[in-house]
Amino acid sequence: MKAIELVALVLLFSGAAFGSPKVASNSIFGIASIGEKFALKQCAQSADGKYIGFDSSTCYEQELILAAQDDPILWALLKDRIATALISPLRTGMLHISFNLPPALIAKGGILRIQVIEGVAEYASFDTAGVFDQDTVLAALKIKYGEPDAEERENIQNAAGAKFTSIAARWAFENLMVLFQGTNGRTDRGMVTVATQKGIDFEAKIAKSTSGPKL
Repeated sequence: MKAIELVALVLLFSGAAFGSPKVASNSIFGIASIGEKFALKQCAQSADGKYIGFDSSTCYEQELILAAQDDPILWALLKDRIATALISPLRTGMLHISFNLPPALIAKGGILRIQVIEGVAEYASFDTAGVFDQDTVLAALKIKYGEPDAEERENIQNAAGAKFTSIAARWAFENLMVLFQGTNGRTDRGMVTVATQKGIDFEAKIAKSTSGPKL
């Protein structure tokens, strides 16, 4: 997980109470339901397990395999874990969703990520186009989830000195939390996160374990 995403989890999710009497739609673009069993098919692979880069329908790719398949040394180091991933039913792992036609809210070149834990989709995030479409994304989220429980606007500036307003919003429901970041470390990238408490705890634990020792 990126450091900026960990910051979002710690600062914006922690302390935001689940347990609201409202229950939100948990569907993510109609391909997965957060808090329910994950059932999408895996993308086409070659005989050695590497993804071939094209599939006729929406499918998932395991981040473990994507990270290693173009690096022979890493592939050799992870061959046992990859072999297990290839022959075993998916239980736990971070997945990247591959679309033939990505949903309009996902930025060009952006990714929809889904964390599956014990066969259940517990966490999803996708990239947006930053300040350039944040009003459109926020409006779409309000249509789906209603008015946010918290909304903030912050004046930011890019490396060239151009000034923008970045929007952040949060919705807390009984079954999940929704977070919108108009910018996510860059003015041309934002993020939407939809997660259960289990998903938030799991991602935060992973991020903490890979952040390295403190001074």
